[in-house]
Amino acid sequence: MTRAQWNWLAACAIGIFLALGTAHAVIKGLHTPFNWMYFEQDDFFYYLKVAQNLATGQGSTFNGIVPTNGYHPLWLLLISVAVKAGAGAHGIFVFLGCIIWLATMSVYGLTLRIFREREVDLLLSSLLAAFVAVYCEHLFTEGMEVNLAVPFMFAVIAALQRVSWWSALGARGFFRSAIIGLLVSGMVLSRLDTAMLVALLAVFLAIDPGIRDIVRLPQIVGACSGCLPVAAYVVVNRVVFHTLLPVSGMAKQLKLDHGFTSKAATGFYQFSGTQWFNIITILSVLLALPWIWKKLRPVERALAPAFLLFPFLYFASLSWLSDWYLWGWYWYALRPALVVALLVAFAVPQVKTAFAWTPVLALFALFTLFRISRLRWDEQIRSTVDAGLELQAFGTTHPGIYAMGDRSGVVGYLLPRPIVQTEGLMMDRDFLQHIAAQEPLRKVLSEFHVRYYIGTAMEPYSGCFEAVEPWQAGSHSPHMRGLFCEQPVARWTHEGVETLIFDLQPSK
Repeated sequence: MTRAQWNWLAACAIGIFLALGTAHAVIKGLHTPFNWMYFEQDDFFYYLKVAQNLATGQGSTFNGIVPTNGYHPLWLLLISVAVKAGAGAHGIFVFLGCIIWLATMSVYGLTLRIFREREVDLLLSSLLAAFVAVYCEHLFTEGMEVNLAVPFMFAVIAALQRVSWWSALGARGFFRSAIIGLLVSGMVLSRLDTAMLVALLAVFLAIDPGIRDIVRLPQIVGACSGCLPVAAYVVVNRVVFHTLLPVSGMAKQLKLDHGFTSKAATGFYQFSGTQWFNIITILSVLLALPWIWKKLRPVERALAPAFLLFPFLYFASLSWLSDWYLWGWYWYALRPALVVALLVAFAVPQVKTAFAWTPVLALFALFTLFRISRLRWDEQIRSTVDAGLELQAFGTTHPGIYAMGDRSGVVGYLLPRPIVQTEGLMMDRDFLQHIAAQEPLRKVLSEFHVRYYIGTAMEPYSGCFEAVEPWQAGSHSPHMRGLFCEQPVARWTHEGVETLIFDLQPSK
């Protein structure tokens, strides 16, 4: 057999191994003897509760008290369709398993195509694509909107990379550009902060003379037509919810002052060695970009700075605008940035030569195959689910309106009573004004006729519970505070975290 045939067989074997490894991780998760809710982040259940209300005709609301837009719309729409189609609790788990597999394999296929378009060797392209797919898989298991956003980002790279495809003339150019616009819309509606990436791409595409020479009015009109869903989302937000941004993002941007804060940067401490290696790779290529610039194709001169700058501009803007901790899925922007960094690096002949050296390729193949074999669907924080199940039982015999801040996703999903989300993430613009004014928490709870307040004590409870809402926000953000010294009507401890219920209207 020729070398090309061996490479083709090896690439097929890698793709099949990845598909089987991802399927094994998903099936093993689906057959777990534990509660399925252990396997998803608490924030996923905000989506699921709103999706259930939307699918059953109750509108876009988390609690039935106020309408909310505190979510990224495309992920909510997809979950709502699954619920409407009859997916129950375990059906949603199966749905998520299918999404994990599809998202991982989509990333693999798109990354393979991106590298092959750059004429990278087939075997090496397949190994790199598998490495990137594994790097993305652990994000997909958390059940968040990045399950859609990341594949859409790779699809945008692959579509823009084919200049001959989107620079076609006449009606063909219009329709192909409209498809790119739809991919951009899917990306933005999956994760709204990617609008910053779209702005960067637009700027770098516009300033490159090689791109300006081939783009005509039909392409511009087509791309804008494809972006109409984003415009429709903005209009709906303004008309229905009286905001431009989702209320969850607005809640996290209630700062008392301007300037960079360290709360967002603390997420870096959770990074593994592989993630640090990827960050260093992205930064190194970004710094080397001026020396590689002339070796890049015109479209790569737009893709490279936009995708390499986006993660760091995004993190910097979050640190400036917000004082909230950033969870793992916020670092999704590093995945496509890594692919673009490698794409740029392969414009340098010496890099291709280094990877073509057999021992280097063999070691990389062993490392990638080992990581595929280690794919798994991990449990998240058990204590949130355990507390939610206790509260579900409590709520069946204790009617009234409840209130809770942090860790209220599972509780809101399980509790058979309306719940006021005191962080504001699932409320409305008016509720945020209470937080911004730092009103006493008890006063706000009284205005919403709350009967039971649920507190989470991270330290041993000793007589009085000092509530700070939102608890996840740092010292540069406004807070509502309240002291609860009455005896809790119920309390549970799970994994060292204590859940307390205070009856605010004991005479009823």
